[in-house]
Amino acid sequence: MRSKILTALLIAAMLVIAMHTVVLAQSDFYDSLEGYVAAYNENLDKVPGLAKRMFANERINFYIATGNGEEIIGVATDAECAILEFVSGEIENPTIRAYIDGDVIQDLMDDFSISKALSALRGIRLEGVGFAKVIKVFFLNIAKSLAGLFG
Repeated sequence: MRSKILTALLIAAMLVIAMHTVVLAQSDFYDSLEGYVAAYNENLDKVPGLAKRMFANERINFYIATGNGEEIIGVATDAECAILEFVSGEIENPTIRAYIDGDVIQDLMDDFSISKALSALRGIRLEGVGFAKVIKVFFLNIAKSLAGLFG
């Protein structure tokens, strides 16, 4: 289950449904998700190939909107999409910035389902850093929009 949540967060470098749940204090998401990193890395074989191709060798800063402002979590992946770094705060030299509502993450942590994760993907706003990543994210956003038509 932990690997599915982080997979959703990475694919998700895309989540945002407005769910009305408990608002977490600053750094609570980092503390809650940090334990999932090892489980995610141990279950890389369950990560869809498309997700691996989209988010391999990336440095992603997740900007999570909370009731107390914003929490930032930085994630760096390798060529296999394993998580190499998972930090509270911004990661240096990001290649992608992802913006997400904290209620969505909390909802997935409370009651994970693939349908919730896929639905949440529509609400994540992605921004590429640098020309090549802007183009990549442009196509990711098109794919995300097309997936929303069928799901």
